Amino acid sequence: MHDDQHSFRVAERMASLADFSFLTDFELAQLLLSAYLHDIGMSPRRENVQAHYNYLCTADDKLLNPIERKEVQNWLDENWPKLNLPLSGLNTVSGIKLADEVCAYYCRSRHNDWSEDWIQDNLKSITPGLYPGWIDDLSMLCKSHHEGYSELCESRFDARLVGSPAASVNIRFLAAILRLADVLEFDPERTPPVILQHRGIVPKSRVFWHQDQGIAFKFSDDRSKLIFSARTPDARIHKAVLSVADYVDAELTCCHNLNQQGAFAQGVISDTERRAYIWQLPANLTLDVKEKDDSFTYIEGTFRPDVPRLLELLSGTQLYNDPRAAVRELIQNAADAISELIGHERLRQDDADNPEHEKTFASLHKIRLTFEREGERLWLRCADDGVGLNKSQIERRLLRSGANERPEFKALEREARAKGFSVFRTGQFGIGLLSYFMIADRVEFDTKRSEEAGDGGGNAWTFVTEGIASFGELKRSSRDRHGTEVRLRLRDDLIPPGPGEDDKWFTGLERYLRMTIRHLPCRFELRNNLKSAPIQWSTGPRWTTEAATFAPDLIADLKEESKRAELLPLDEQERLDRVESRWSELKASAFERLRWFGPVEHTGTYFRARHWVPYFELNGGASLVYIDFVDNCINRTPDNRDGLSPRAQTYFSWKGFQAQGHAFQSAEIGIMEVDIFSDADISINRNAISKLNRERLVNELRKVERDTINKFLAAHRASTFHILNKRIAGKTSKYATPVTPGSFHWKVDREWKQISYPFAVVSAASFEHDQPTWTEATLLDATMPIIKRFSLRTGDDVEPAAAFGGARLCAVQVNYGVRPAGVFLEPPAGRNLLWTSQFPPEWNQLLFVSTTEMHFWNNTHPLVQKLNRHPDTLPHGRTREDRFLECLTSEVLAARFLFAEMPRGFRMLKALRDSRPSEFLQFIRLLEADTMPIYWQTFESIFSDDTRTFMISGTNIIDMPRPFSDKGHLILPDGVVLAKPNREFQLTPVDRAHLERYLNGAAEADG
Repeated sequence: MHDDQHSFRVAERMASLADFSFLTDFELAQLLLSAYLHDIGMSPRRENVQAHYNYLCTADDKLLNPIERKEVQNWLDENWPKLNLPLSGLNTVSGIKLADEVCAYYCRSRHNDWSEDWIQDNLKSITPGLYPGWIDDLSMLCKSHHEGYSELCESRFDARLVGSPAASVNIRFLAAILRLADVLEFDPERTPPVILQHRGIVPKSRVFWHQDQGIAFKFSDDRSKLIFSARTPDARIHKAVLSVADYVDAELTCCHNLNQQGAFAQGVISDTERRAYIWQLPANLTLDVKEKDDSFTYIEGTFRPDVPRLLELLSGTQLYNDPRAAVRELIQNAADAISELIGHERLRQDDADNPEHEKTFASLHKIRLTFEREGERLWLRCADDGVGLNKSQIERRLLRSGANERPEFKALEREARAKGFSVFRTGQFGIGLLSYFMIADRVEFDTKRSEEAGDGGGNAWTFVTEGIASFGELKRSSRDRHGTEVRLRLRDDLIPPGPGEDDKWFTGLERYLRMTIRHLPCRFELRNNLKSAPIQWSTGPRWTTEAATFAPDLIADLKEESKRAELLPLDEQERLDRVESRWSELKASAFERLRWFGPVEHTGTYFRARHWVPYFELNGGASLVYIDFVDNCINRTPDNRDGLSPRAQTYFSWKGFQAQGHAFQSAEIGIMEVDIFSDADISINRNAISKLNRERLVNELRKVERDTINKFLAAHRASTFHILNKRIAGKTSKYATPVTPGSFHWKVDREWKQISYPFAVVSAASFEHDQPTWTEATLLDATMPIIKRFSLRTGDDVEPAAAFGGARLCAVQVNYGVRPAGVFLEPPAGRNLLWTSQFPPEWNQLLFVSTTEMHFWNNTHPLVQKLNRHPDTLPHGRTREDRFLECLTSEVLAARFLFAEMPRGFRMLKALRDSRPSEFLQFIRLLEADTMPIYWQTFESIFSDDTRTFMISGTNIIDMPRPFSDKGHLILPDGVVLAKPNREFQLTPVDRAHLERYLNGAAEADG
């Protein structure tokens, strides 16, 4: 708060500080003008304040010009980083108060620049002036009271001669007087009670409005001391008074240091004048600040952290767990610098949003990490050609732990987003530099800001420190190129002494970096200058990992290692040795045949991902499982598996660097790399990603995975393992999968061979309230309707063929097997014998095809036709033997007995033949099996060893295993070959509506 007397009191303070009679008229004029004008910006034009207030509330670009808008946003980034424009909640009291507060603080922060604007605008018309350039000198003098020691040392403040006759003007000396007089301006009238009562002062600032009420100061008699005195009524005022004392102390120290460095005597002036500019004030205040009447005790800080210990924790393995994390932080900082520079470079392009620019600039930049020896010490040197740092950033950001994100970067990111792209930095907590001391006892920075950033100042800087508790030295550098080089002198206790230990440590570091660095904005080179071939790893830009990185773990996961008991019999040890040897052989062979498909990459709004599909190049082509073949037969694993499937793995990273300990698995097949760059948070030690919408991410990653799998299957369609790969990938259609003739291979009695049997691929269907739901099945290359199961109101599920008869016999693929099924290809002609089906003409010699669940009888076979002509002729015997003897009286009863008893298998027929040979011969004659053999087939699965053909010829009952030829023909036990069914026979169209009416009517009749 500055009242209308503030300027006068500042002028009074100037006069009281010392005898300044040696000042020239020009200097006295500048000093007096500065007393009145240095804070003129604290009274800005009302329309200017209103425009800024309205802009904060509306973000209307018409209210401010582009420069003003940028200044507002930069200030918000620095002071209110979580606020976004326009301000929200303006329909509430708290929202309005926030807007008032933000506007007031912003105007206060700008008053120095606005003072300069007022001086330039209002004094330029004064003629004659003090001397040429006097207005610029006055502006610089007024602004100097908010500049620091380093700025006051700049040559623009050097004393010089002006005017005619010539007289000296020492702006630096005048600046020292102004800044001290301004900070010593205490007066109760500065904050009158009426103002305190009626002005809405922010609570956190209100205490500072009271500070002037109890402060007094004066010089000691010999002027060697400046006594600062106050009796404070409460702890809040006490804190405010001490803060003011700190401000005064800082100004006294600054002026004292300038004097000690001879800065007041710098410039082109006479020696006599030079000797006059001697600063005679003390370097510090003499404090006399106490609690009034001992009514309270002031304690500095509720919590008093042990700062050295706190910094030690932030820089140690207690936080990071692994000291090599320091190297990760080192590379992350370099990557951030390059990302920032690429952002500036892209903004210079007309089509800045073109992603090709990112790739182009990425290939032009590099991070180089070098392990080297200098004298007796080992060093790590990280060099980048990124954006670099200026002096202010070194002082205010690099050396400040926990500093907010730099406003200049937030401004860059906003501009980039406006142009359609983003600049992602990994830096978040501002403690990366501290971590370097986990491995180093000396850190050296050499940096120069890039001109692309527009704030470099043209100077390069070197900073050196030897620990968090040590001091640092910052000085100008001779570096002539933008970027940063950081050198870490490794601690003596980091690498054990001894031959080969340094190489061992570097090897561990390389392994760590290969697994940690996932994605980079530039090229990266890892060097070991202790080796004859120094380059050990070269990667980037973009994704850095190679398929070979995942291979060892992938193969190791094919079988979990088991621990042996300590004491085992010798024969048991030998057996386990053989088993382990077999596993070793399998893993070695699998590793040799391991190949990689992909990766397929995807970039979303908050993540980037790429998916690899590992497969094995076997003799028959690409397979998603490793199968060991010996002469085309499967050589099973020691734990009795046909093949070994690699375990799917997902690797997460945060903005390019692995986030360890993030446990959830998204990939179902292969290797998924996921780099999260927004819409989530990372823990301070970067070990876990949090606030991530897992469900949303998993759904998006599933799409990436499906895309890769589809491309893999399409690329390896000719593989004899194509159907197997589709099954593993879960790529069977919801309804049906087309199968090209001759393309189906599967295991047949441990042999991997082509299956030519025609079949349909069908998924299960559900039906409610006796209403069948149609699905589609694909038989070879054509599509047909099919009903797989039918639910009666009783709750029973039945095969339509079993319930109504007359269905066409087809082989249907279900899950991993192929089984017979009755398929309606046309409306049934009528109610036939249950479980009868229409067989392909080529198979008319077969009486039936059976499974463990059902028998499908050939309705064109003479025996079945006999039964259909006499459906009510049934045996009445209670026992099987009674029924067998009864069936010997007629052909129809003999056929009925065969029909009823065949589900028990041919072993029952053999038992009857062996126990009652004469009756069995009579039974065979009634069936005419003595002149025309009866054939049937058991069909567990087309891949099963239990699939056989059988024959009754006279008293001979013969079976034949594995009856299908390579061409799909069915071989009977007596050598008769039934040709593979003509597939056109399988494609008879059906009237779906007719069949549904028929089935529903039949169900009602059964009900």
